[in-house]
Amino acid sequence: MSRDKRDLVDELKRLPSLGNCSDSDLKALADAGDVVTLPDSWAFVHEGTPADAAYLLMEGEANVLAGRQIIASIGAGAIIGEMAYLEGGQRNATVATHG
Repeated sequence: MSRDKRDLVDELKRLPSLGNCSDSDLKALADAGDVVTLPDSWAFVHEGTPADAAYLLMEGEANVLAGRQIIASIGAGAIIGEMAYLEGGQRNATVATHG
């Protein structure tokens, strides 16, 4: 495993939502995904669209919107869009970076 991948697994271990995952599970997660940095106010999940991925917020904050109304703010460790992705449905909300 590369140093970058080991560093990512270490970061994943520190997230409360993944605290019970084994090292092999975290390595599999690191292998399956990509790390991206998004600008402020960037919507990366769009309400009413088909789910093509699930997301894990590594740092920062995001707002969850229904229509144009913010219904929740989420932070590091939040798992986003997994239900629609796993069930093959459409997104129920928009999620945009914040701060």
